Amino acid sequence: MKKYNEKANKYITNPMQRIKIERDVPMELASVRSFFGKVLTQMESGDSVVVSDGKERNQIQALAANHGIPITTRSIGNKRVRVWRR
Repeated sequence: MKKYNEKANKYITNPMQRIKIERDVPMELASVRSFFGKVLTQMESGDSVVVSDGKERNQIQALAANHGIPITTRSIGNKRVRVWRR
């Protein structure tokens, strides 16, 4: 059934005729552009890295939270922090 749209000055068809619903299509992983994001995605469970200060720890924690990667951090002295992927 077509409906006349006065503002566009044309006929509108059913939009569902133009859209095809697909099932079982795997979702691609989101691209990671930052250095720490690439490090986190390459780490496996139990791997750890040492970062130089709290600012870098905060960056890693934010990236891990955004990408759903579980991590644990501990201060190891001299403003250094160890980050484990759980």
